[in-house]
Amino acid sequence: MPINFSYENSFKASILNETYKTLDETIVELSIPSINIGSVRVETPVVVMQTIGTTFEIDPISVRFVLSEDYSNWVTIFNWMNNLRDFQSIDIDPDAVSDIAIHLLSNKLNYNFAIVLQDCYPIGLSDIPLTPQISEDTPLSFTANFVVNNISLDQQEG
Repeated sequence: MPINFSYENSFKASILNETYKTLDETIVELSIPSINIGSVRVETPVVVMQTIGTTFEIDPISVRFVLSEDYSNWVTIFNWMNNLRDFQSIDIDPDAVSDIAIHLLSNKLNYNFAIVLQDCYPIGLSDIPLTPQISEDTPLSFTANFVVNNISLDQQEG
């Protein structure tokens, strides 16, 4: 089924865990994370060499949300983070993480491909300025930071 895009943006983000699906509607900004191949230090009798590693190092991402009128999207992420604190194991609980798909559009606003950020979970919430001087044209927003454990490309349409 094709994704419905807002043509004001060059992307459509989807949180794929059904528990957190309602957050999709309020995502207004995010970045594709920085990705590096780790390196391995190899000591030789003469010099310490750097060689190519075998894993990706993926930086956390920041996602900006428009604050919903009833604060429900902020509360959803807060509760998600609060539930993560109860884990005592290094094993990832499937309900504690979610994939985030970033569907990218071409310059002509056609579906191009998706970047799937795998096994993500929130690690931080920004402050929300509650100042009365904010104009009606500027909605309140907040940022959540997410750990990304893996990344893949999905080249199939929508």
